[in-house]
Amino acid sequence: MAQSLFLLGVAIAWGLKLRLGLVISVPIQPGNSGGPLVNQAGDVVGIVTATAAVEEFYKATGSLPQNVNWAVKGAYASLILPSRMKKGERTTDNPVKNTKHSVVFIEAK
Repeated sequence: MAQSLFLLGVAIAWGLKLRLGLVISVPIQPGNSGGPLVNQAGDVVGIVTATAAVEEFYKATGSLPQNVNWAVKGAYASLILPSRMKKGERTTDNPVKNTKHSVVFIEAK
C-alpha cells in the first residue's frame, strides 16, 4: 500500500552499498543514510540506506535513475537503540516538526 513518506538526514557520505532493503521513491541525497523514513502519522517506517549510483546506473541502462533509493525496515531501529526509544505524545498534524528533534548527526572516525 502506498503511503506518503518523508525523511530527515545530513548529506555528507558517498559510495553507499546496499545488501538488502526496501525500494523507495522518496527523493534522497547521498549521505542521508541512517535518516528516518517517516509516514504522515510520525511513525518511523524505515531507515534510509542508499541511493542509486547515477554513473553506474547510466552505464548499465542508458538512462538516469529517478528516485531509486533504498531503506531497511523501521523496526530495526528498536534493535539498535532499544533503551533510548520512548513513547510519548505527538501530534500528527506536523510529523516533520515532531520528528526533527529526534534526528542527530553522528560522525564515525
